[in-house]
Amino acid sequence: MPDLDLVIIGAGAAGIAASRAAINAGLTHQVIEASHRTGGRAYTEDLAPGVPFDLGCHWLHTSDINPLVPEADRLGFFIDRGFAFSAHLWLNGRHGTAAESSAYASYFDWAESGAGIALDPREDRDVLSLLDTSSPYFAPYAHVFSVIHAADPDQVSARDVMAQVANGGDWPVRDGLGRLLARLGADIPVSLNTIAEEIDWSQRDRVLVHTDRGSVTARAVLVTVSIGILQSGLIKFRPSLPAPTLSAIDGFSPGVANRVALYFDRDVFGDAPNNFTIIDGDAEPLAIYIPPFGFNYVVGQTGGRYASHLTRAGQKVATAYVLDRIAAVFGEGIRRHFVRSIVSAWGDRSIGIGRLCLGQTRPFRRPRGTGKACRKQAVLRRRGGRHADGRDLWRRLSERG
Repeated sequence: MPDLDLVIIGAGAAGIAASRAAINAGLTHQVIEASHRTGGRAYTEDLAPGVPFDLGCHWLHTSDINPLVPEADRLGFFIDRGFAFSAHLWLNGRHGTAAESSAYASYFDWAESGAGIALDPREDRDVLSLLDTSSPYFAPYAHVFSVIHAADPDQVSARDVMAQVANGGDWPVRDGLGRLLARLGADIPVSLNTIAEEIDWSQRDRVLVHTDRGSVTARAVLVTVSIGILQSGLIKFRPSLPAPTLSAIDGFSPGVANRVALYFDRDVFGDAPNNFTIIDGDAEPLAIYIPPFGFNYVVGQTGGRYASHLTRAGQKVATAYVLDRIAAVFGEGIRRHFVRSIVSAWGDRSIGIGRLCLGQTRPFRRPRGTGKACRKQAVLRRRGGRHADGRDLWRRLSERG
């Protein structure tokens, strides 16, 4: 007889959700996690005592359907339900006018609504090829797009973007989304610092999972790790995964979205909007986020190729880059009050193998059965997140008996 009913590989948001569902179903199971902590890309550190900063995911997207919203309420985590992203711009040394912000918002809505990237039902193209690049608002839009999608517009499938579902708002969690996931994963049966090396699913009645700390058998295994881990080959499958599944996995490229937080010893922002985009000539635009909770820090947000560039340059360069851009807006005097920074650096190969993935453009015709479960990762921020994915995967597994 197998040792357990179920083994879950990965203790990120999806693995935590699957484990909680298994607990509710009364199943014996074990979660295997290679890291020293749960949460995956949901990770919160303190910039200062009582000042939490999310290095990874921060907003509860698609709030109407996001299963983490009621969980946050149940656990007493404060959510800013009134938060909204703004179209405010800092244009070459001045605040943009209301008319300029309105024009930028119109361009953004035109692109995001699908009018800007309308496709024939049987084709796929990269997003860049469908945008109006002559618009003065193309550059800030392309930058914010790279932050949202972890890749530049020429790297992202228009079909994947159009598959997004926007339900409700995008709400930040005051004490950190990483802390919320940590709380949800506090009681799951997880083995940390344990590397899954091979999954042997050659037998009909059991699965054998080999780790660097021993082996375990179960009636089923649920693999919730990132596409990057699956592409790396670090987890071996015996027999190999089916060709359509491998094709779907290979159809993704790694994406990078990084956050640089600068903490100050006092409020240096005044009544500035809590999010805006800096445009200075031909320099790369920079999306700025000032948390709406009274914390004295600002986050510079980058995505795509530029995020990869800052990651390679290192924390010191990334910090100086964001501080220079912020000082141009709020004055050189803020440098006297700068205390410290945290740079997420998800693109670092040592930790970034679990980073975001994006769907590449591809012909409309593809092998039957490929990709549906895997493709969700590229649009997770619009479908309720990896936590919802974990619950969905568990439901599909339980329906198979």
